[in-house]
Amino acid sequence: MVAWGIKDEPEMAIECVLSEIQPLTLRNPNGTWSDGAITIFKNTFTAKSTIAQIYSVVGNVMSVNLLLPECLNACEKRVLENSFNKILIAEGYAEQVDEPYLSRDNHMSREMAFNSPDSLQLSFAPEPIEQDIDIESPSEKECRLKVDLKGPKSPLEMSFYSVSRKSQGMDINVEWSSVNSVLLDTHPMDPHNRMLVGGFVTQNTAGDRLTLRNTTLMPNIHGLPALITMVFAPRVQLRTDSNRTHLTGAICGLGYDPQTKKPYHSENDIELTFDTKFELSDLEVINKLRYWMNSIVFGGLNWEEEISRPSVCNAQAKIQKYTME
Repeated sequence: MVAWGIKDEPEMAIECVLSEIQPLTLRNPNGTWSDGAITIFKNTFTAKSTIAQIYSVVGNVMSVNLLLPECLNACEKRVLENSFNKILIAEGYAEQVDEPYLSRDNHMSREMAFNSPDSLQLSFAPEPIEQDIDIESPSEKECRLKVDLKGPKSPLEMSFYSVSRKSQGMDINVEWSSVNSVLLDTHPMDPHNRMLVGGFVTQNTAGDRLTLRNTTLMPNIHGLPALITMVFAPRVQLRTDSNRTHLTGAICGLGYDPQTKKPYHSENDIELTFDTKFELSDLEVINKLRYWMNSIVFGGLNWEEEISRPSVCNAQAKIQKYTME
């Protein structure tokens, strides 16, 4: 029971979220903070004071950077490098993301108002809407054409494209009876690509449209499309920048003929552009996954040799271990 008069008390708290980060998708696909992240938060701030740097305020919710309590006295400038947000990323519980549009817009408005308070108004009055608009319907003689209306369509509706060269430029449709026939982007501020896998793919007679059936939308893990492609592709050729300092993409396919220097079935090659940073350590993990999967499929040192059950279990354990890395 709520005591009488408690609703008349002034508000003593405000809802806050950590800015520019989210729970690591690989560990928490449902988007909630893990027990480990909650434990670190309790150990860091229980019975301690801190300072929250406000990034934005949208819908009475503050997006903040939390400074570590031990840095309040030592760090006068309160730099963001000493924030709890960075600690969660370093510990592997969170990942960097862009703030939603409204949050970024409010952040820019706050910075402009702080630098020049007289040159910006944070509140804008909406323009009045004309209510006395009377539009007459056309007569039957004027209605000569029949037009089929389409829509409505949401700006959040996701569109798909094929990654193989053979089907580039084709329209991609999901079967109308599928639960994935209309997919809305739950993270419109995230620029990274998503991956949709189809169990069956059919092509129309004109050859300009593909229809997908038995589809599965993969989780929004950054770099997952490129990672899966490089794991299962027979041959992978990496691309680098002009200074050869970091990887920019890859071509995945059947490889090329050493004599003619021409690719095998180039129309089925997949050219990827990385939207996530891949390190050499990531390539080592990919090669380990490929090795242990090949060891199960190959069977052993000889084509006729049957791999033992303990070896299969050991390979499966290795695959599971490197997949979680």
